Amino acid sequence: MKKDTYTKSRYMILNQVLSYPILAGTEWETDARNPKVGDLVSMNCAPATEYYLSWVVGCNGDKALLKSIETGGLCWWSNVGFNIYKDDLPEQCKWSDAQYEFCRKWQKAADKCGAYIIMPILDFENNKAVLGVRKRYGIGEVTKETIKIKSWRSATIKSLAPHYRFLESETRKLETEGE
Repeated sequence: MKKDTYTKSRYMILNQVLSYPILAGTEWETDARNPKVGDLVSMNCAPATEYYLSWVVGCNGDKALLKSIETGGLCWWSNVGFNIYKDDLPEQCKWSDAQYEFCRKWQKAADKCGAYIIMPILDFENNKAVLGVRKRYGIGEVTKETIKIKSWRSATIKSLAPHYRFLESETRKLETEGE
């Protein structure tokens, strides 16, 4: 027997919860008509779909090109109202599952090298992974030394470990030079 799925129900529930009662007086601008590229939006007066919560990736007059946070699918929408999330969200909110998997590998590589005080950090720019490190308790103290990896999708934990060791050693050098 085939297992039941509840995708449409989930869309309907989340659409209702995100669109109406929770929005009043929170970090949402309700009933907005003109979202900007980069805005996180939910829609009013729209059918329940995978676009219940989406990023605006394009605008053309009264149309908005939305990217579903769930599937990454793209679709043009018009003749709907938007609720715009007003707070800044970290860039990781836009990462794909593949990017999160690479982040997990980078953290595992650092763990295998005994990372404790020097922690791995990661960013993505222009389809490249940017590896870096920071001191555990110095959240804002990111070292200037980074490594960019173009073929990050095929990287392994084993191949990332030498990068962590290099960045860790450079950070320790800077610590001893500063003393």
